[in-house]
Amino acid sequence: SHGGDLMSQELWEKKKREFMKLQEDLKIRTIQQDMEIVDLREVDPTTYQADLKIKIKHNLDEKVSKIRVDIQMSPGPRTQINPYPYEVVTYEEHMLDV
Repeated sequence: SHGGDLMSQELWEKKKREFMKLQEDLKIRTIQQDMEIVDLREVDPTTYQADLKIKIKHNLDEKVSKIRVDIQMSPGPRTQINPYPYEVVTYEEHMLDV
């Protein structure tokens, strides 16, 4: 839930429905999730790319996925919720082959 705190207002409005649905789903299902950063790259001074390996366990079922996350940041105001002088303006996930 803290990821939304680092987003620009415009990006939050685009992603809000997706994040709220995920929050509601997690209230219904109990899962365990482990995440490993496989690779982290600076594309340019404001754009970063991370490859993540995610393992999700639900009851006896286990699923492993790899995703690529693209994040673009821009200078933003410091707030009580976001103490960093940046905000995320673009956030995209893409599934990778396992």
